[in-house]
Amino acid sequence: MPPYPSKRMSSSPSSFQYIEYTELDSTNEEARRLLQSETLERLTLIRADSQTAGRGTQGRPWISPSGAGLYFSLVHPFSTLAEMQPHTVPLTPTFTLAAGAACAETIEELTGLRIQLKPVNDLYVQGQKLGGILVESLMSSNQCKALITGIGINLFRHTDVAAGCAQEARGNQPVSLQDCIAEQIFNQWHPDAIKRELCQAIAQNVHRFYQQLINGQEALILERYEHFKQQNDGKTHDSPED
Repeated sequence: MPPYPSKRMSSSPSSFQYIEYTELDSTNEEARRLLQSETLERLTLIRADSQTAGRGTQGRPWISPSGAGLYFSLVHPFSTLAEMQPHTVPLTPTFTLAAGAACAETIEELTGLRIQLKPVNDLYVQGQKLGGILVESLMSSNQCKALITGIGINLFRHTDVAAGCAQEARGNQPVSLQDCIAEQIFNQWHPDAIKRELCQAIAQNVHRFYQQLINGQEALILERYEHFKQQNDGKTHDSPED
């Protein structure tokens, strides 16, 4: 395992193991390393202040400088998905939709912003990209060993993020929560607190959606995904209560 600095471990209120790093290449890659070394045996959150090789769908880079965003992976070792039969391999695309809907729902509830999902799993506000989700399966002997859900959300304005998106030249204009929420409200949140609270809230909701999917409620998950997919971009709310 690479010697990444300042690794911190704790338990979150929802019984997730919580591992924090100052810097990683990628939280998804760290999840793979820990799973392959059989270090993880329970639901785990892996968060990094920055990523040097963050990635999104189709292998595209995810610009992840320190002080800009929330970068984490939620790891479901196979044994934690207790309702699944040992021979069952998860349909990753469906879990991807569930994760997207869970993220959108959580951000809407916490901020009052109207979130739109664009295929497959990009989070948009007012036509600008707020974040994205990448769900991967770790396979072993044709069985699913774990699900790894990587999530990146722009929290604060940062020139490196804007420059990185411009370099991609795909027309994606980034936006952050700081851009979308009234200044007097956003400034009430401590940067560390918003990272931890948003991370844990999203993780809990993703886990809840996954359990619904496993329990046969696929139609409900698809309905929620379509809701956010079809939702029009909304205006910035002045407060979560608006």
